[in-house]
Amino acid sequence: MYLRGAHGENDSSVSISPHSSDVIAFDPDQLSATLLDRFAIPLDGLISAWDRALGRA
Repeated sequence: MYLRGAHGENDSSVSISPHSSDVIAFDPDQLSATLLDRFAIPLDGLISAWDRALGRA
């Protein structure tokens, strides 16, 4: 689930503010596993779909 507030301080129930934090919420080396575990999105499928949407495929 994606949360977005109109203002940086308006993100309710978010423990780390994405607007003012230097903390990375996930390990970039684990991006593929994170996308699959949290959102059921396979990274290769996402990249393929993005490339098709941009006319690169």
